[in-house]
Amino acid sequence: MAISVRNIRPSGLTTIILALFLLQATAAFAENLSLNQCANGGISDPVDHLSCHDGWINGNLNASKAAYAEGDYVPYRAQMTGLTPGQQYTYSFSWDALKSDKHALDYIGTYNYSILSADACDGAAGPCPGTMTTIAIPPDPTLGGIEFPVLREFTLFGGTLDSVGPFMSPSPDVRAISVTFTPDQSNAVLAWGGHISSPMDWGNGATASDIKGSPYHMSNLSLNITATGQPVASGGQDVQLSAAAVFVPSLINVTKLSNRDGTFTFESDIDGQILIPIGDTDSSWTLERDQSKTIDAMDEGVVSITETELPEGDWRIKSITCSQLGVGEVFSYVYPDDTPTASAVLNVAEAGTFECIFENEFFGAPVLQVIKKVIAADAECTADVRDSAFFESISIRSGETVKYCIWVTNTGADDAWDVIVFDDFSGLEPETEVPMTGVELGGDGNNPLVLDIPIGGWLSGELEIAINVVLNTTLLNTATATGIGATDRQTYTDSDNAEVKVEIASDCDLTASVYAGTGNCADNGAPTAYIIKDSGTAANWCADVYWEVDAVLDLQDILVTIDGTTFSNTGTDMSSGDRQYIGVGPTYPNADVAETLVLTGSEGGFNDITCSGAAAVNVIDPGLQLIKRVSTDNVCGNGDDAALVEIINGDDVWYCLTVANTGDVELVDVRIDDETIGLTDYDAGDLAVSGPGTISTHKFGPFQPTQDVTNVAQATATEPLTGTELGPEIGSATVIVLSADLDVNKSVDPAHIVFCELSDWKDFCTEQNAGGNYDTTYTLSVHNNGPSPATGVIVEDDLPFGFIYDSNDSGCLYDALAHSLSCAPGDIEPAGTVYIEVYGEIDPRLFDLPWQKVTNQACAYPDPIRLDPDTSNNCDSASTHISTGPTRTIGWWSTHPNGLEACLAESAGEIDLGYVTIRDEAYDNDVDATVSTNTAAKGKHKSSLLTPKLLKDLDDKATTAEVMAKGMLNARNASWRDGTKRSHIGQARTQTARQLTAAWCNEVTFGSEFDFYYLGWDNIRQVMAGEAYLQGGALKTCDGPCYNHLNQVVQSIKLIGGVADLFNNAGDDLDNGLPAEPANPKAPQDDPTDPTD
Repeated sequence: MAISVRNIRPSGLTTIILALFLLQATAAFAENLSLNQCANGGISDPVDHLSCHDGWINGNLNASKAAYAEGDYVPYRAQMTGLTPGQQYTYSFSWDALKSDKHALDYIGTYNYSILSADACDGAAGPCPGTMTTIAIPPDPTLGGIEFPVLREFTLFGGTLDSVGPFMSPSPDVRAISVTFTPDQSNAVLAWGGHISSPMDWGNGATASDIKGSPYHMSNLSLNITATGQPVASGGQDVQLSAAAVFVPSLINVTKLSNRDGTFTFESDIDGQILIPIGDTDSSWTLERDQSKTIDAMDEGVVSITETELPEGDWRIKSITCSQLGVGEVFSYVYPDDTPTASAVLNVAEAGTFECIFENEFFGAPVLQVIKKVIAADAECTADVRDSAFFESISIRSGETVKYCIWVTNTGADDAWDVIVFDDFSGLEPETEVPMTGVELGGDGNNPLVLDIPIGGWLSGELEIAINVVLNTTLLNTATATGIGATDRQTYTDSDNAEVKVEIASDCDLTASVYAGTGNCADNGAPTAYIIKDSGTAANWCADVYWEVDAVLDLQDILVTIDGTTFSNTGTDMSSGDRQYIGVGPTYPNADVAETLVLTGSEGGFNDITCSGAAAVNVIDPGLQLIKRVSTDNVCGNGDDAALVEIINGDDVWYCLTVANTGDVELVDVRIDDETIGLTDYDAGDLAVSGPGTISTHKFGPFQPTQDVTNVAQATATEPLTGTELGPEIGSATVIVLSADLDVNKSVDPAHIVFCELSDWKDFCTEQNAGGNYDTTYTLSVHNNGPSPATGVIVEDDLPFGFIYDSNDSGCLYDALAHSLSCAPGDIEPAGTVYIEVYGEIDPRLFDLPWQKVTNQACAYPDPIRLDPDTSNNCDSASTHISTGPTRTIGWWSTHPNGLEACLAESAGEIDLGYVTIRDEAYDNDVDATVSTNTAAKGKHKSSLLTPKLLKDLDDKATTAEVMAKGMLNARNASWRDGTKRSHIGQARTQTARQLTAAWCNEVTFGSEFDFYYLGWDNIRQVMAGEAYLQGGALKTCDGPCYNHLNQVVQSIKLIGGVADLFNNAGDDLDNGLPAEPANPKAPQDDPTDPTD
């Protein structure tokens, strides 16, 4: 298309800009600007001209350095150095759009659009590419209707492109534009392309090829700081491309004609060098039917265009004709039949225009092949079915649906058009069109589909038909396909058939059953039913009918009868795989009977059907018996078994339970229950009809009844044929138990002895006999609570240590070695009592310590011992407490401030415990907080010293002895009140100090002696202070604290505490002489060994 460019005169603004451009040319700046163009190799150079083979130059390009065609984009770049990163710049340049009224560089575009391998960074100064950005080139309003097939862009290396424009006209033949950018480094490269005008845009005679000299000019204008407009690099540089470096190619238009669609392959060259059409990239290129492509010949020479490959099928080259614009036909050839390839040869020079037409012809024809198969309706029409030698025939049942599979294949050399397939369905329906799978070209659903089959292609279709005919019928039907040759328009046809044989019979299955009484056929029917004799139970007959799952038609007109009787019933129609129960009757047999049930019916109204089955009824008479006996010798059935036995308490008995089958059928699940012996739902097994298995005896035991008992057992069983429950059958047996209950009671006089030496005699001391001991009497009673006499009673009395035996009043024998008595009072009748007294004396001096509890125990047993089943009351004991006077425990002292007040009054106001003395404080912390320190604690508390330490406590006042005594009695053994753990010796001291405080008060307040009988208070205090210890009962003293015997000291302290505890508890039941006063646990207290209390 040829267009013209309007002449544009400079406006006032343009004149100002041009003046600025001229001013900029005279200035000198730190930034530098250089304009280069791509030298892609001379026209005669053996290179591909797709890269800057001779580099980027800032001079002129001639034919020795460049080779461009009209329509190419010449790559240009502007190199800018000395830039300030982040400073925004505006660069302007211009180009010659017209020269001598002909188009030169008519517009600008992307720099590497034509010269694909042009590298804008090649040889550029500084780091390149750096950051790369692009921006679109806006439309030039002076270009009119030129259409650009691709996006045109500026490309910047080393920064960011911000904006483009506007276009300007510094003079009528010149166009200019500005580009604004921001560099991110000190140098940047801006690249673009200058388009060489072409007749394709402007028509013949209007482009630069018609200009002599160097019509292609590109020039720098300026580089400014955008914000101020200040010029920083001068313009004025101009680069030129001579007309000799621009070649006007010859254009060869190649067109393909053929009688059908196809893809045709070509190759082309000029003097042996490959030529490819515009837009193609491969040396082997193609044309479709009625398609044209243009070859651009850049040089003079001989061009050869060869059709190298035809579409698959029966093709040939018909003719080739070439003509040159302004000359006429320059090549023509008509080829003989079946020629596969051919070439056109042309002599071309610059600016020639040629038209070559390659005509091809297809001469093949289609061949239709029909394959028809028949398969089951649920099968698939697969390729395996199509290619198989089978599936030509199928055997089916009446009413069954079959599937016809039909394939139509084009095995010829041309497409088959308008293919239609029909099937005659011989013996069933009129001829019917078959829906086929393929490309639908026509048809509305009611008319046959019109389909095409390409060469080697195929269509497939399937039909499902229900074959509703009687058994033993054969059907044969044919499928026919008709189509038209795509090229020759001739009609082609083929057909195939398949056979269906209706020869498989369907069967029904009848299972006869019967049930007795109530129920239903599905849940209760069985091949044989059992009825109890003379019960009047009904027999209900059942036909369990099953219609074959493979049957197609329904089973209809069903009637079931008891053969040879008038009993009958009808059933409902059944589909394949259906099952139904049809009941007939009932009848009431009282003797065994067998019956046959017969079904008649029709298979869908086509074929008669019959089937039958038999069932029976047996009449039975069951019976069950239970016998229960007691055995005393662990043997059932030896003659001593009885329904009533008498035993002594503790004797063993066994229960014998016998069950027997007295009927004419087997009994199962025989169960026995006997609550008395804990028998619940006991499984006695099954009982046979005859032989040894009709009776079953079961033994249970041994048991030892403790009282008279009559127990009742019951037996049940199941008659398995009818499920009838028999029983319960009852059996019972009685056991009479002889037993006695001996009750022993023992007492002692005196119950308490206060032991005092003559040198320490007090009013509360118990009077001694002439030998210095204490007369003692033990009284024993043995009572029989019954209900039976206690025979052969024996009494055993183990006399305690400390008691000196003298005599008894009942003839009991004394064993001096065992220090025991044995008495034989004989039989004791129910409610009878025997009394025995034992005389002697107690000598407290026999004990290491006088604080003791002397206990005597006696026991009585009958002969045999088992005659007394309850031995919990057969023994009793009596105790004499020995003390040295009244005492009270630490629990009493810690809750009775009046007692502590009396104690301190008798102690001159203080209690000396060896390592701490409880007394009134003269000042705060005078006594309080005397501690043994904790070895596990930190800092000042970390010590293993035996010597007590005086620490500050938490109170801020002097504490009374009474308050500290109560605090000592209630002290925590293991730790201080704040949780700080006491040392090992501290724990032992605290525990023993509590007992010693009570012991001191018991002694000074009540007069009960402690130290008189044990160590002495001075020795006790020495051990508590850690300056002595006990070894083998003897006191060992140290020269100062016993550091080397810490463990012995601790153990000795604990031993003293145990003795003090024994003393404090010995006289706790004696009157202490103080007036009664209620406990007062809330009275003030302060542990003197706990600084946190």
